[in-house]
Amino acid sequence: MGKLIVFLVAAVIGFTVASDYSSDGQIGAGEYGAAEHGDGLEGISKAQCIQQIEKVAPKPHRAPEICGCMLSEFKARGLEVIDTFSSDYSEMRDITRSCVQVYSG
Repeated sequence: MGKLIVFLVAAVIGFTVASDYSSDGQIGAGEYGAAEHGDGLEGISKAQCIQQIEKVAPKPHRAPEICGCMLSEFKARGLEVIDTFSSDYSEMRDITRSCVQVYSG
């Protein structure tokens, strides 16, 4: 379970960084694109999160709920995805683990 949590956090970070540096800014604007989840980076981040969690979650159909939980908790606590590389890593890991458990149980 720990490896899954680390992978999910790393996947969200990787796709967020990739979208920030892409030339056209369209990474993740597919089925769960920014238009469906709000404008700007928040929508793209959720779309990318959903795409990654669908691949590895015990219940892939719950990916939108898992990502919504993670991103809303990160926002409520003032955390950014990049904070995973700081001292806030353990807090973000705990948030991710809790969200996966709630929606996969």
